[in-house]
Amino acid sequence: MEKELFNLDVDAMYFLVCFNKTCPQCGNCLRYAVGAEASKTRSYGLTVYPSAVNNEQCKFFRSTEKVELAWGMNRLRGNVPIHLRSMVRRRITHYLGSVGTFYRYNDGTRKLSPKQQKDIERILAGIGYPMERPFDHYIESYDIT
Repeated sequence: MEKELFNLDVDAMYFLVCFNKTCPQCGNCLRYAVGAEASKTRSYGLTVYPSAVNNEQCKFFRSTEKVELAWGMNRLRGNVPIHLRSMVRRRITHYLGSVGTFYRYNDGTRKLSPKQQKDIERILAGIGYPMERPFDHYIESYDIT
């Protein structure tokens, strides 16, 4: 597994950021940390409003801990019998939302979050082909998915 350097200008372009200093979770929140850095170089962007905090919890909280992200589905499809490959691809495409999105996850333009990885593993198990770590590439990075 590789370790990825975080490129604020590229990786966080469409990532929601936060500037709420009074949020009880801001000390461990990636959105707040990215917001602090982004405000030095950017003059606009997507932001989380203070109303997102309810009962000391923010519904947009994202931990500053790195996670294992994945991409590439060629190995996954290669381990499924040929007569089931189109069905697997259709189910994963449906889960991800579109053919274009499928290809962005396949070529690494976008990375699969740990939750998405587990959901796709469940899809495979549901058709009788459980696989652990079925993706082509894994990387340790911040979860900006």
